[in-house]
Amino acid sequence: MLELFDIWFKWKWKIAIVCSLAIIVSFIVTLPAIMPPYFASKAEFYPANPSAIDRNTLFSTERENYIAYFGSSDDIDRIISLARSSGLAGLIIDKYKLLEVYDIDTTKVKQWKYAVRKEFDDNYSSAKTDRNSIEINILDTDPYRASAMVKDIVTYLDETNMAMIQKNKIKTAEELKEKINLKTTEIELLSDSLKGLSGIKSQLVAQKQAGLVGEINSLERLLSQYEISSSSKFASVYMVENPSPADKKSKPVRWLILAATAIISFILMSVLAILIDFFKKESISNA
Repeated sequence: MLELFDIWFKWKWKIAIVCSLAIIVSFIVTLPAIMPPYFASKAEFYPANPSAIDRNTLFSTERENYIAYFGSSDDIDRIISLARSSGLAGLIIDKYKLLEVYDIDTTKVKQWKYAVRKEFDDNYSSAKTDRNSIEINILDTDPYRASAMVKDIVTYLDETNMAMIQKNKIKTAEELKEKINLKTTEIELLSDSLKGLSGIKSQLVAQKQAGLVGEINSLERLLSQYEISSSSKFASVYMVENPSPADKKSKPVRWLILAATAIISFILMSVLAILIDFFKKESISNA
């Protein structure tokens, strides 16, 4: 140990000069003009349980069956898959003109689509938290743009996820409308046929009309329930934390870079000094 202190003492000025130069270079490199500051924006939310907005749940008169408002692991996985999709990435890249933001020249960069997507992926993350919520994070040099991107991502996830959930309901509603139209047409035809009928035949046709009217009323009631259930007024996510512009940068952390540079420079110079001293002693002993 004493030998190490002797070596450090002999090399102290050289080590000090190298460490100082390294710190100065790091300080210059981390200036905003060279290494722009990045600001983080975050959103956290829980997926909704699709069953909570199902027709049977909304219009059920039985309240003893408990329905969870938050979604299952399948709902979480579905939203995270959407969050990591190419469709979402392309939407954000195009809307915010990230080719220009990331300063990627399509005339010089052959694989510019890959380059812009990689840059976006490096600044974007979506993950399930230990609380079973979903967290979306964006890093950008503009705090307001970062916040706006996160808002658009959450909106896209909510609308796309809801569209997937409501797809079958909308299809069922359309089928119900077709059935109502067919039965309405059938009633009109029966009304025309009544003009030339009398007696029992007339009564039978009238009864059939009444039956069709009852069926139409039931179908219209069902249609109304499906239309309400598939309404855009429902959301598929419950927000915990809304995105907002950051007032403090997230990276680079200058003090950490400077401290790491100083420590690494000191270690490397110390190793170099020890090796040089060792080889000097070896050459003297072999002389």
